Amino acid sequence: MNTTVGRTSRPVQGAGSGEETVEEGERTGGDRTDVAELLSLLDDEYARAILREGCDEAVSAVDLADRIGASLPTVYRRVERLDACGLLRRRTALDPGGSHYQVYRTRSLRLEVCLDGDGITATVSKG
Repeated sequence: MNTTVGRTSRPVQGAGSGEETVEEGERTGGDRTDVAELLSLLDDEYARAILREGCDEAVSAVDLADRIGASLPTVYRRVERLDACGLLRRRTALDPGGSHYQVYRTRSLRLEVCLDGDGITATVSKG
């Protein structure tokens, strides 16, 4: 699926194409987000660390906090933002005692950013 975030056009449902475009600064649900939020996340040290840690395996918030040296509330805030942008996959895992918890895995991504006279357009291809 490709999600394009930029300034040049209104949101498109893209039923068969797998591509969506969002106007810069506009926030919508689903896999659509705005370019400022996406670039802000990718500029954030903790968000990048979470994406790196989740590349090879699904990781719990507690393990993420330990691995990246951040507080648990910081991890949860970044995970929520990353999930809202569609950059993470979330699933429920069970521990040996029968309790459940969320684990997060980074989606396969390709990001292309274009800057021209009309503004910034970012295209994210997700696997």
